[in-house]
Amino acid sequence: MSFKQYLIQTEESYKEEIKKTLNKLPKGHAALIKGFKFEFQGESTLKNDSGHVGLIDVNKKKIVIAAPWNYGREWTLLHELGHLIWEQFVTVDLMKTWKEIVKKTKIKKEDKQPPEEMFAHAYASHYAKNQIVKFDFPEWHNFIKNLHS
Repeated sequence: MSFKQYLIQTEESYKEEIKKTLNKLPKGHAALIKGFKFEFQGESTLKNDSGHVGLIDVNKKKIVIAAPWNYGREWTLLHELGHLIWEQFVTVDLMKTWKEIVKKTKIKKEDKQPPEEMFAHAYASHYAKNQIVKFDFPEWHNFIKNLHS
């Protein structure tokens, strides 16, 4: 395998890791990305998109994950899935509850982001083998744990 091939790895090379990650999720959550293709890129950010480390495209049924410097690929995959979970399972009432939880959470000003983004962080931190400490709060875990699929 050439170095370039190593950097642009295929879904096949990550098949077992993807399967292990999806098996940790509620079945209804994992089912949302059934039939999706995965692409793993070797740069810290996505090609032609220096502002993002992951992308989920529901129309193309594709998830693209970079090799971010500060986040693990599993965490990034779960974060992208978290956006889809927000869209599919977080009702208006749950959004209000989530906003209240985030508002009460003591988090650095520079880490505060819109509610959906914070939810995606919480979702990833809840299910990832290695959480990102700055997004790891008991109240956030409780919210995710009680989210039905």
